[in-house]
Amino acid sequence: MIILQLVLLSLGFAQYKYMPDVSEDEMKHRLKYVDYTAMHSFERKVVKKKWSFGRRIIRSSGFLSYSEFIHGLQGKLKVDFYFPQGIEDKKLPVIVIFPPIGGVNYVDRSYAKYFAAKGYIAVISQLEESIDGLNTIPETTGVFARSVIRNRILLDYLWSHPNVDKQRIGVFGNSLGGIRAALFYGIDTRVKSAAIVVGSGNMPGTIAYSNQEIVVRLRNRMMASHNIKTPEELEHRLREEYLIDPTNFSRMVNPRDFYMVIGKRDNKVPTFYQKELFKKFGMPYSYSLPLNHIYSIFVAFFGKYRIGHFFDLSFAVENARNPDPFDNSEDIFTVYKEIKEAFN
Repeated sequence: MIILQLVLLSLGFAQYKYMPDVSEDEMKHRLKYVDYTAMHSFERKVVKKKWSFGRRIIRSSGFLSYSEFIHGLQGKLKVDFYFPQGIEDKKLPVIVIFPPIGGVNYVDRSYAKYFAAKGYIAVISQLEESIDGLNTIPETTGVFARSVIRNRILLDYLWSHPNVDKQRIGVFGNSLGGIRAALFYGIDTRVKSAAIVVGSGNMPGTIAYSNQEIVVRLRNRMMASHNIKTPEELEHRLREEYLIDPTNFSRMVNPRDFYMVIGKRDNKVPTFYQKELFKKFGMPYSYSLPLNHIYSIFVAFFGKYRIGHFFDLSFAVENARNPDPFDNSEDIFTVYKEIKEAFN
């Protein structure tokens, strides 16, 4: 069944549709699904120093413990910080990195070290819940809503950090991480800038038609649980129940502070939905690659200076550092292998 779906989707047998626009009142109503009131504390666990991209980087890992009272969430969110050495009492821009569907990987960590080498604070917010093992539509929509709430609590912590410039907080992600970054940028006004690589909006369509194997398995489990016969029917059901899609919050977006890398031959995060987000977000800064999902991430990885330059401009960084986008420890074959394993 999975193989048949992959073949059909790769041949273009999918009825792609735009997400319906929502009114401003409906948008405000949907924002209530990710309202929160919470307490938090941070426990630092590990500190390591390493030379990367021509600069000494300090990596600090720990857990953000939280208690949220509206939705009754409690737990610990693993967080990795990457600081440039010698920041002392300086306030620096921050980039929060959202990992893709398989969790934190080599690519996320390399981007974090690159941003830190530029003089930013990079923060990797690790996934606390995986979609692998979910079976129903409510379970799936709940995971995305809880992820937003947890990361809003993380922003509360960042606002209290003595080295964080509150006016210059950005988000970044590849693939599902890009979808989560786009959603978070639209929801939380404390985020001033966002860059995504082969991300999109329209999660109902993406779940219904993606050929990424973990998504295909999720789709099959949801269709079996709800006795749904076709991807089109699943998409319709998801549109009724998935109420916090990035496209729903396009009114909150400043296209000058949003950046996209679009894969023009992508069937994991279908190109149609990447282009839909581009249009609904007001045609922001972007560049398109005539490549599939894996190769788009691969090429963008070695062109990460473009993303760094975008954040420099968005944050009006003076005397910006421009480290070489190739770290001495990285070789092209290892990078491709890591990307293929993480995003296939």
